[in-house]
Amino acid sequence: MAIIMRYLIASLFTLLTLSAVQAATIVSDFNYWSPDSTYGAWGADQNPEIRSEAETFSVSATNFGGAYKYLGSTGTAPDFTGSNRLSLELTVNSQGNGGKGIGLLIFLEDRDGTVYKYSRFGVQEGVQTLHWLINSPSSTGEAGLKEGFDPADVQAIHIQIDPGGAHAYDVTFHVLKAQAEGATPVAAPISNVPTYKTLKDYAYTNDRENSRYAACLMDVYYPENVKDFPTVVFIHAGGLKQGQRYIPGELMNQGFAVVSISYSLYPKAKSPEFIEDAAASVAWVFKNIENVGGSADKIFVSGSSAGGYLAMMVGLDKQWLAEYEIDANRLAGIISLSGQAITHVAIREERGGHRAKPVVDELAPLNHVRGDAPPLLIVTGDRELELLGRYEENAYLKRMMEINGHKATQLHEIKGADHAGVEKPGHEFLKEFVKRVAGM
Repeated sequence: MAIIMRYLIASLFTLLTLSAVQAATIVSDFNYWSPDSTYGAWGADQNPEIRSEAETFSVSATNFGGAYKYLGSTGTAPDFTGSNRLSLELTVNSQGNGGKGIGLLIFLEDRDGTVYKYSRFGVQEGVQTLHWLINSPSSTGEAGLKEGFDPADVQAIHIQIDPGGAHAYDVTFHVLKAQAEGATPVAAPISNVPTYKTLKDYAYTNDRENSRYAACLMDVYYPENVKDFPTVVFIHAGGLKQGQRYIPGELMNQGFAVVSISYSLYPKAKSPEFIEDAAASVAWVFKNIENVGGSADKIFVSGSSAGGYLAMMVGLDKQWLAEYEIDANRLAGIISLSGQAITHVAIREERGGHRAKPVVDELAPLNHVRGDAPPLLIVTGDRELELLGRYEENAYLKRMMEINGHKATQLHEIKGADHAGVEKPGHEFLKEFVKRVAGM
């Protein structure tokens, strides 16, 4: 649950029994709140103002906060079998992040500890009603609920506020409702869920006859009949030596496109050819994504391990996209899931170096820190379990970005995760980052 610790969580709800034919109120009495939760803790100088009444629960703060827990008047979580929709009515009284809106996330938790997440970002001031389909959570990485999920076994709902950083906000929760299949819609119709299409094996270079570019293919997964959606270019892992492109399940059905690329691999490819390939794929997206409804102003470059290294090189060293007359600052964001901030080990190997001896040269993201770069998200594993100082080199990258005036670098360390254990939970950070920056 390390990801949740980075955000302010306002409250936790428990469920009451639902009617099979009509909307049912889940939380009816807001007096049963307790500051007892593993989802966060209030900072000593960031204590929010809590205003709890029988009909509402309000929370306001000037900075990050923590979690509250609700167990209902009996201290248990009754069955809500038969429900397929959630509806949250609230008022955003104020938010201090420049009009970008706040994020609301619901975490449905069952008794074995599995958590299913439903999110909505860019919620503006005023009275709002938010809706979610229960069988389409985002945190499982699947289109529906995990096998074995039992609605009768749910013990709590966690409602989290993401104020977009250390910003002031004031929110009042009025009612949480649910609805059974076939019932009359609650307050407003559920938003249409888009269908997705995948275009496979697209060449992103114009020189396919040249064996040098044989690997330069991509798959484009995008929502149909949606205008101005964000796009995440995803670059696979494999030490620059192996691996193949794929669309991560956790990134599917999220409202944004995913462009997964293959690229030339060492030792057949020599540096900096893999960086050139990554830049060519991003340039292709800039020039073509609008043809299927995407926005050229909402393009993120991301990757895992070696892919994270390539994403940072393309986003931080402006020369690679400049080859296509594209300013790297047009990127909406850069995302590295345990990528190297120093010169990549495969490049050091190519030059006869040793994997345990760091090098920072023109092919190191660290050599291209700058204050005007796009927002940067970095996720690593536990510093005691990661590869060869991977956390420390990224922590140094974050620090040097800040020293150079960059105000939007985030670094998350996933405690208990080794290098191989970063990517899947890292996708949760990626999704929240993309949706917040893109204003989804």
